[in-house]
Amino acid sequence: ALYVKGVEVAWSEYEKPYARRTVSLPTYPFQRQRYWWTREPRGQSALLAPREARAIKPHLGTRLYSPAFDDIIYSTTLGAFRPAYLDDHRLYGTVVTPAASHLSMVLSAVVETFGPQACTLENLTFHQALVLADDELRPLQLIFSPHAEGYSLKLMTQGESGDWVLHGTGELRVDPSQVSTPRTLPARDAVLARCTESRSGDDFYKFFRAMGYTLGPSFRWIGPFQRSKDEAFGQMQQPELPDSPDNYQLYPGLIDSCFQMLANWMVSDATSLADALAIPFSVSKLNFFRRPQGALWCYAKSTAGERAITEEILSGDVQLFDEHGPVAEILGFHARRASREVLQASTHKKSEERIYEVAWTPESLPPAPLPQAESHPWLLLLDAQGVGEQLATRLEERGASVIRVRPGAGFRNPAPKRFEVDASTPAEFNRLLREALNGAPCSGAVYLWGLDQTSSEETRSAEALHQATLQATTGALHLTQALVASGTQAPLWLVTQGAQPADGVAVSSPVQASLWGLGRVIDLEHGELRCGRIDLDPRDAQGSVSSLLTELLRSSDTPGVEVALRREKRFRPLLQRAKGGAEVTSFRADGTYLITGGLGALGLSMARWLVEHGARHLVLVGRREPTAEARVVLAELEQAGASVTVASADVAREADGAALLARIDAGAVPLLGIFHAAGIVEDGALVQQDAQRFERVMAPKVAGAWNLHRLTEARSLEHFVLFSSAAALLGSPGQSGYAAANAFLDALAHVRRARGLPALSLDWGPWAEVGMATDAQVAKALERRGIRALPTAQGLELLGKALGYSQAQLGLMHIRWPAYLEGLGRLGRSGFYAAVAPARKEESRAAVATTKKQWLAELRGALPHERREVLVRRLQEAVGRVLRLDVAGGVDWGQGFTDLGMDSLMAIELRNALQDGLGHSLPSTIAMNHPNVDFLADHLIEAVLKFNDERKPAPAREVPDAGELEVSLDALSDAELARLALADLATDS
Repeated sequence: ALYVKGVEVAWSEYEKPYARRTVSLPTYPFQRQRYWWTREPRGQSALLAPREARAIKPHLGTRLYSPAFDDIIYSTTLGAFRPAYLDDHRLYGTVVTPAASHLSMVLSAVVETFGPQACTLENLTFHQALVLADDELRPLQLIFSPHAEGYSLKLMTQGESGDWVLHGTGELRVDPSQVSTPRTLPARDAVLARCTESRSGDDFYKFFRAMGYTLGPSFRWIGPFQRSKDEAFGQMQQPELPDSPDNYQLYPGLIDSCFQMLANWMVSDATSLADALAIPFSVSKLNFFRRPQGALWCYAKSTAGERAITEEILSGDVQLFDEHGPVAEILGFHARRASREVLQASTHKKSEERIYEVAWTPESLPPAPLPQAESHPWLLLLDAQGVGEQLATRLEERGASVIRVRPGAGFRNPAPKRFEVDASTPAEFNRLLREALNGAPCSGAVYLWGLDQTSSEETRSAEALHQATLQATTGALHLTQALVASGTQAPLWLVTQGAQPADGVAVSSPVQASLWGLGRVIDLEHGELRCGRIDLDPRDAQGSVSSLLTELLRSSDTPGVEVALRREKRFRPLLQRAKGGAEVTSFRADGTYLITGGLGALGLSMARWLVEHGARHLVLVGRREPTAEARVVLAELEQAGASVTVASADVAREADGAALLARIDAGAVPLLGIFHAAGIVEDGALVQQDAQRFERVMAPKVAGAWNLHRLTEARSLEHFVLFSSAAALLGSPGQSGYAAANAFLDALAHVRRARGLPALSLDWGPWAEVGMATDAQVAKALERRGIRALPTAQGLELLGKALGYSQAQLGLMHIRWPAYLEGLGRLGRSGFYAAVAPARKEESRAAVATTKKQWLAELRGALPHERREVLVRRLQEAVGRVLRLDVAGGVDWGQGFTDLGMDSLMAIELRNALQDGLGHSLPSTIAMNHPNVDFLADHLIEAVLKFNDERKPAPAREVPDAGELEVSLDALSDAELARLALADLATDS
């Protein structure tokens, strides 16, 4: 503080070694919010809030007061991320509130009610697990009821139906005469002499994770420990926590880790594949003496010991102490071992809710609009099949002007309103828009070039199909980039034929299906284009022209239109929870299972899973030699009884694929299943993508999958599983090429099913331990959008379930739909999400429908001198929603958007919100070019909305000399200086 005020600091003296206390700064990003108190005007100081309104602790909530009862009641609300530590306690991927959380709440309530003192909890019973879905909030109450000997306690939550559910009961003793005295601590040297087997906390938690416990840092306190057959002694080490342990008497994760110490005898090689978890059931007595200080140790005495491997109940006592003496005792702890099936049956939010399918719902064709004069031309990129030409003729019959564009070897303008462009050259699309439109608006750009990829695909080689897919998608990519760069106000339409499985009609063109994946990303990144997808009837494309014209004319202002035209009906896709299915729990030991991408983290996890479920012959394919980590896993698989063959091959090359299958055929065990998990990612905004990046992404997906299909279609396979992505199903900002490639996989599965061949395409959401979501910032960005990464154990569990479904395509993803759909804006209210969207009141829907241009109307209705203030307030609200900031809590809006935590994809989300509110097309880089709320408001007022009357022009000022300038800068505050620096940077950029 002194230094920034100009005081000279002798840093060499300051850095000399001397006794002092250093503070470690957090490694996570700052929240960027102010918490300084604002001084109230004299005489207006706020009174203390009444005690019934004061929040106490985040996990404890508020005490309720009423003359209607004598009970002591604390009320709070729990959610998967509330308190923050709950997200760190998952069983098979689902948040289950631990018994330790209940006990920690009780201890905090005791201190808040009776003051800091020792207490005894007796006869604690945990009746029912409290399971929380990620989008769920559950009211919880802790009730102390007084009686002659102390207090009875109950922990209850209120379910969706309004009924109260009992989770825990017990007795509380706070009278000093009734509180137990501590047991004698064990002699450390004597215990260590008996406990000769050393274990590490890391090994312990690896085992727990393999069993199905997904424990985050908050619940991993166990450090190195030693054990004998019935004793364990170890150090407890505080991990990185999401909140302060000062808010708790005993941190929930610390209590749970004491319970874990009693479960350490389950860690045995003999039970490495055990399919059961230990669930706390009761505690005879918990004696709490004081809060811990400094280093902590835990001593556990099991009454089951090594029998814990086979017995159904774990039991024992735990003593927790620090260098000053006893902290707490847990006596008579009992836990029941429950199988995976029993646990899943007891949860009210089952994993099947994370398995989705797309249903095609029929609608009658609407009547064609009446002819009317078209004020702007249509831009049609014509196919060679004649569909585009027919459409052009119909438009001209209505009086519209049509610009015809065909693919060619280079840019040509052979006749008025007729052009040829090279699809592989982005610059030619830019030139096309300049010369064809000359800056004028356009009624619509209709891309029909994909129709030239006809049903002759079945006879093509993988390389030819790969190039066809690349040609179809890069043409659409370059058209999109040109529309964005030119600011052309035109809806974009991608027209396909036979790319979607509507009305029971078989998919005939996986190549064209890739355009749907691309279009879904265009929707998210450039909502101003209102990109629509229309799939024509593969049985009669010419006959669909009238219906196609109707769609173009009626839906030009609707975002995210997806329609399949089938004779006299139109079909709309609907995302819904999948129906049917029976879990596949075993694989044959007399068959070979091939995994492409098998040497990556996901492939190796899947290999483990297959072996755990009976497979004994695996072929793992990768393009490189296995890493040291992979070799460790391979050795473990061999030790588990599996025969594992590692093959170096690129299945995108037909010769490599054929050689690989010949190698399998030379063995004695036939190929029964293929899991195609190979793939790469080339993330980047649409305007940054190019054909080379698309080609790299598509090679393993398109060419690799097609080779495996063609080379095995005559074989009797049980499984042909394609690892696709939710990006193809929902779209994903920054993943246009990846979405297009995976949409090809989805369509290929439908092609195979129509021919009676096994196939299943799985549209995976992000994985927690592999892929992009392992990056903390990426995971945080996904969670902000409502997308949760799937833990590996849960993902593989979903795989087993998905294999039992009859559908050709399933989505496997963990999404909090309210948050996700809110982030999509108008797209989130499309019919595609109707089955998963939270229920809305009709008046809410009507209100939402009026938000288009709402800001603009509000600004026009404001007084001229108030418009900027209104716009700034709206911008702050929009930025707060995008960044999930508590705007009411105080944000320093002088900071740049980047400093507040905005990335490029969030900038696109903000741009989309501004476009909806203002009704103006804006560039995707607007938040980067105008880097904080003030600058953005000025730009919008002056350059976009052109409201030039809300400010009087500033009087002319003489340019100050250097001395005056220095004095004036000294007079500025830090915030004003920062704002000037931002303005200078914005000008330079």
